[in-house]
Amino acid sequence: MPIKINSPILIAIIAQLISLAALLAIIQGLLHGFEIILPLWAKILFQAVGAALLSFSFRQARWWILIQLIIPVAVVLALNFNIPSWFYLLGFFILLFFFWNSANERVPLYLSNKATWTALGDLLANEKEPIHFIDLGCGLAGTLVALAQRFPQHSFTGVETAPFPYVMSKLRCKISGLDNINILRKNMWDVDLKDFKYTYVFLSPEPMPKLLNKFNNEAKKGAKLISNSFNVTHSPAEDVIVLKDKRRTKLHIWIKIV
Repeated sequence: MPIKINSPILIAIIAQLISLAALLAIIQGLLHGFEIILPLWAKILFQAVGAALLSFSFRQARWWILIQLIIPVAVVLALNFNIPSWFYLLGFFILLFFFWNSANERVPLYLSNKATWTALGDLLANEKEPIHFIDLGCGLAGTLVALAQRFPQHSFTGVETAPFPYVMSKLRCKISGLDNINILRKNMWDVDLKDFKYTYVFLSPEPMPKLLNKFNNEAKKGAKLISNSFNVTHSPAEDVIVLKDKRRTKLHIWIKIV
């Protein structure tokens, strides 16, 4: 039975190690077989491209492929140009504060555009009674603020665990003066969806099957799950709204019928 590795960080490390092992083998082969010494730029290029290709073959997200290309260059810069170590530590923490969810949940920081806000608002415009709307992974709260301003009669909740987006979303909602938004620093899997008529997400393909199962188990009859861009292969959405923005964004909608 094959071993399944779920941690993107571990997969990235394995890719770098495999690429490094191949590089060392090539260096030794060229040196002892042909007395050829690879220049530094060639070593960096092989290591970076090799790790990136492996990440691609492991079906890692595109941002991990970019990271794989950057890592060998960063290491060489640190070793040869005496760049202070705190510089890389600072960069690491900045990325961590923004992309806290990427490491385990494979959910990067995606921000919904104004076309999406308008489309969601058009859906809510059909609601005659006050409803509860939740954005799981609300990022910088742009969607929530736009909807809360348009529909003061409805209640809006945002859930975010990445430290920097959470603080910024709290601050943004405070400055807006809106009293119908609540931002929670909470894992989305710990949120009960039974009280929400609308659940909106802009995540990634990885957690969508699990989230759809959670929605079906917890949401009440008539509730809607709206996923920006990402469908579920084995249980596709009942309805799809194609937006007229540049990337033709698709909103996949599931409706709880029982």
